Order: sequence, then C-alpha cells, then structure tokens
Amino acid sequence: MIGADIESETLYSTIWPVRLFLVEGEPIATNVSGTGEHSVALLDFTVVSEAENWRAFGPNGLEVLKFLEAASSLTAKQTKKLEAAYEARRAVIQDIAGEAGKVIRAAGRTWAYVACGQLVGFRGYDVAEALVGRDLIGQDAFAALTQHWAEAVGPCWDETPSEMNTLLAAAWNSPAAGWTQRLGLA
Repeated sequence: MIGADIESETLYSTIWPVRLFLVEGEPIATNVSGTGEHSVALLDFTVVSEAENWRAFGPNGLEVLKFLEAASSLTAKQTKKLEAAYEARRAVIQDIAGEAGKVIRAAGRTWAYVACGQLVGFRGYDVAEALVGRDLIGQDAFAALTQHWAEAVGPCWDETPSEMNTLLAAAWNSPAAGWTQRLGLA
C-alpha cells in the first residue's frame, strides 16, 4: 500500500470521491518515487479507522468540498464570466499564487491543492490553492486568489473562516497532530 504520513498528501490523482483510512504499520520505504515527499509504502498494516474524506484536502476540506460541488455545476454563462474575470486579474493571481504555493507546499498540502485544482480546471486552480491553504496564506492573499471566482460565480465559501475551521487549522498545524507519529516516522 502507498499512503502518506499526513492526511493532506493522500490524493495522488484526481479520482474523487475517495475513502481515507488511518493505518498503523512499519513503513518499508518513504518518499516513494512519483508519489510525493510525504509518501510511505507499507506491506503489513492494520486499519485503525476510516476518516472523513474531506480531510484529504486539509483543515479547510469542508470548504473545499463546497467549492468542488459549485464548480461541478457551472453554467456556460458562468464559465464565460469566470474566464473574463480571470484574464482581467491574471498577473495579480499568478504573482500571489507563486508565493502562496511555496507556503502550502512547505505545510505538506501540495497534492491536496493539485488534486482539487485539477478537478475544477485551470480557472479554478488558484481558488483551490487559496481554499486548501486558507489558514496559511492570510486574508489578503486569499481574497486576491478568489476574487475572480467571487465576481463571476459568487463565493461558495464563508467570507470569514468559521470557528470550527480555525480550531481545525490550529490542531492540524500543531506538532502533535498528523499521522507521522502513528506510522512510527517521528
């Protein structure tokens, strides 16, 4: 089995929905070629529990799922408006996305935003990045990366993060959290 030592690195493709399991076992390899720096290979493992699949998108996964649902039902008119809004803000989006991407990758959420971005398509990729890393990038960067979507389609996320999202992000980002210790990698 190929897995990850943190939840937000479990999506290696755009197959959705997924089932996410917490397992215990001794890894035979880490950083498995082609699957990311947080990947682990296990031959012998025990399934401890099944986790909610939104966790694959990080602590903001519930908002990401709302976004995926909204993106899957765009009309032709909304898609055209989204294209125009994106083109009008392309330079700003690209500059901020580059910096946000560095922070998100450092937090171990690369596959989460890549998978989400691929599920929604090119014009939604930056929104996916912003939602996956919302607790990491700051409100100004979040607003800049999502403005074109909000203008064209309307926001499909809470304007201010809910208390639950804030608590999830704090727990997620704490050194005691994560699957690393459970897999014996810490």
